[in-house]
Amino acid sequence: MDGLMQRPSHPSRSALRAALGLALLVCLNPHVFGQDTAPASKQGPANLEIPATDDGLPGQGTIRRYDWFKNLWRTKRTQWHRDIEPDQGAVVFFGDSIIQSWGPNLGGSFPGLKVANRGISGDTTRGMLLRMQSDVLDVNPSGVVMLMGTNDLEERDSAEDTAHNVRAIVDRLVAHDAKLPIFLCKVFPSSARMRRPAKDIQRINELCVAAVKDVPQVTVLDTWSLFANEDGDAKKAEFPDLLHPNKAGYQKWADTLQPALATLAHPNAVVWQGDAGPGKGKHIVFIAGDHEYRGEETLPALARILAKRHGFKCTFLVTTNKQTGFIEPGSSHITGLEALKTADLMVVFLRFQHFADDQMQHIEDYLNSGKPVIGLRTSTHAFQGLKGKFAKYNEGFKGDTDAWRFGFGEQVLGEHWVGHFGRNHRQSSNLVLEQEQREHPILRGVEKPHAMCGGYVGHPKDGITLARGQVLDGMTADSPPSKQERQQTRHAVAWVRNYQPDDAASRVFATTHGASEDIVNDDFRRMLLNAHFWCLGMENEITADLAIDFVGPFHPVTYNFKGYRRYVKPSDIAGWDTPIYQEDKPTKPAKGVK
Repeated sequence: MDGLMQRPSHPSRSALRAALGLALLVCLNPHVFGQDTAPASKQGPANLEIPATDDGLPGQGTIRRYDWFKNLWRTKRTQWHRDIEPDQGAVVFFGDSIIQSWGPNLGGSFPGLKVANRGISGDTTRGMLLRMQSDVLDVNPSGVVMLMGTNDLEERDSAEDTAHNVRAIVDRLVAHDAKLPIFLCKVFPSSARMRRPAKDIQRINELCVAAVKDVPQVTVLDTWSLFANEDGDAKKAEFPDLLHPNKAGYQKWADTLQPALATLAHPNAVVWQGDAGPGKGKHIVFIAGDHEYRGEETLPALARILAKRHGFKCTFLVTTNKQTGFIEPGSSHITGLEALKTADLMVVFLRFQHFADDQMQHIEDYLNSGKPVIGLRTSTHAFQGLKGKFAKYNEGFKGDTDAWRFGFGEQVLGEHWVGHFGRNHRQSSNLVLEQEQREHPILRGVEKPHAMCGGYVGHPKDGITLARGQVLDGMTADSPPSKQERQQTRHAVAWVRNYQPDDAASRVFATTHGASEDIVNDDFRRMLLNAHFWCLGMENEITADLAIDFVGPFHPVTYNFKGYRRYVKPSDIAGWDTPIYQEDKPTKPAKGVK
């Protein structure tokens, strides 16, 4: 494959003559670098025809010219030419009959996501390279999903030719938009009976992955392993003709694509999908939006650990600036809470938020289902300023009855905002474990947790207290205990309860700590991770040596009002190895910027 990318270090005279000839050819023949290079506004049906010959056309391998294919090519592309304006900004699905057969709206598989189907039955990768400008680039896509190469096999084109064309397509996409998300799906399995033997498909996939491995915005999705049987062929139950998926096959593909595409539908979302572990099949949704204690750092760090080390699917949603898309803790602008529809656990780190009603409805629906909840630090006063039916969530709510008295914190977590008990940045806390609860699964393997943020007053209205706070005169675990008389009381700082007393599944874990600096402490982090398992009824999976190591670099900043990392988008922390967050990102706005 490397040979495909090599370039001579010094042009020969013959190469220079060829370049001059090619330049002349470009002037005379607009098809040299693509069949449809004219701007969309000037294109007409003549530009959407298959060229009569391969002369001067880019790419390698076959361009099909069967009569039926030429007619289909013209019909599809003429219609798409008319759709360029309404399809602006769509996620383009680019490929052959497998994409075409999914239908114009991809079977409604991606609600909330604008999509455009650009699949042509029978097309080869070289044919796709020819039609990129009008079909894909002129749409100015927000993302591109590529599935291509199976028809190259039928034409007996080499795997090297296919990989060359795939790389050429990717290069044109990147040249158009250097930040464009590209999702390359591996060629689906088929069968030797369909002139597509497993070993040849695997060879194509191997070379295509190698061809794009140096392009950072390409995400490769292993859709070959997703569908292959033990012989590497398609399964009749999902591919009745051993080539095209049925409804079940398309749904399986959609389920794989949805986490990858979630960030396109909702730019404030990041999804980490675990591969294996006890959490496989479970979905945890993390919601961050506090002004001070860096929940936007704590929650993604926990999500990564749970996904990578334990197999959970973890969706992280964070408040952003509506205009810029940058993370803005506490802005109250959030989308994507419909992820809660499939959530098994909701984790919140919020403070005084007033989300839009359509987003609050997803939280309401989740709580009505009786599923478990984890609340950290300021989540005892998660909401403020909500109106109408959601006013009951507000901190300090006073209704006509005791129902929802004091709001979400009291009703769900068991405690609302009362006040500080330790001084931030001067007094940290040791969490003293309740001796009678030492055998509780959440405390398994936990010895001496320490938290950096100052203590809160904590009197949960019911449930079981797991740990109480010992206020220290200093910011290290070995600092001396406070000598102030009022701070001799040890308030509850971690507890469990059920927010629906008659529903054992409505488990809650709450803590009045959780700042991003707190989770650097191994014992505190272990307690939080154990709590996720316990809330999900998976206490049997909790071991004293449960994996708690961070995944990727973790750089928490010292908590402070408005002291968050600026100019960061949620997509900046996608993947396993990106830092949470870049250390060179400022914590104050640029001069002249509010």
